[in-house]
Amino acid sequence: MGMPADNGLQIFEAGNGGVLGIGLLTTPGPPQVWVPHLPPMDALYISGINHPGNALRSAVARWISGQLAASLGIVYNGLGRQPSGQPWLDGSQAHVSLAHSGSFAAALINPKVPCGIDLEQIHEKAARLAPRFLSEEEMDIYKPDAEVATLLWCLKEVVYKRIGQKGLTLRGHLSVAALDTKASSALVEVSYPGLEPLVPVVFARLESTWLGWS
Repeated sequence: MGMPADNGLQIFEAGNGGVLGIGLLTTPGPPQVWVPHLPPMDALYISGINHPGNALRSAVARWISGQLAASLGIVYNGLGRQPSGQPWLDGSQAHVSLAHSGSFAAALINPKVPCGIDLEQIHEKAARLAPRFLSEEEMDIYKPDAEVATLLWCLKEVVYKRIGQKGLTLRGHLSVAALDTKASSALVEVSYPGLEPLVPVVFARLESTWLGWS
């Protein structure tokens, strides 16, 4: 698959054998520009999205997934969706996660272990909605403004995507147990039966957007 335009793609090692790709969503042109560079499974999915902005975000995230797969020696045939909403790589047992927000799209592939990635543009809305995804204890500890609330939301979304368990909720089952802003790392406690109790998450700030992955 070729690259239709320079979207600033950067690829990084993500730990545990995974690779992470970040690209810009500011590339000019409609979603259809990207479709010829996607496998049929992805092209069909994009054709079913009516909103041009959402179609563009999804197309770029899938294109990034293809670039990551190639870097790992995996043949990229496109992405499907599990009943839980998690994406899966057609023809591969590798784990994949997608995200897009603000000016960025991203993907994470790990050949061995489940993974999750999330992007959240910093917005006052996160502070207003904080009581919906943070416990009373978390509200007392972090006293979240827009920036902190968006970060905590991002961290929980990463773990939610990594686990992909139906019935899991951000407020009821996930708690940010430790947050180290200097080391850009966190621990999210999971209180859902049968799941790993603590999940480490790494994060970074991209302009006005938080990026988290695990």
